[in-house]
Amino acid sequence: ENDGLKEHVEILERNSKTIPMLQEKVEELLDENTGLKQNLGSSLDKGAMLEKVTEQNKATMEHQESLINDLYERISNLNDDNDSARSQIRNLKEEVRVIEPLQSK
Repeated sequence: ENDGLKEHVEILERNSKTIPMLQEKVEELLDENTGLKQNLGSSLDKGAMLEKVTEQNKATMEHQESLINDLYERISNLNDDNDSARSQIRNLKEEVRVIEPLQSK
């Protein structure tokens, strides 16, 4: 039972480090995406380059939006894992609380 508790604590610790890194990456991608949108706006005056730049920015933004969505999904899954691990820890603590008095008899 302690091994199960230790495993869930390790999952929580690992996820608590991973989630901020993923959130930071999402923020970086959002900042970059904002820059690309601004580039797209300013490129409207540039004649012959307009179509090429627009298509490149659009493809990049779509790719980044896909990455952002994937990261949000990973964060959500990690949060679900954390919730599950917390629930398992609570259950294991309750089992220990019930078993310990019985073992001392």
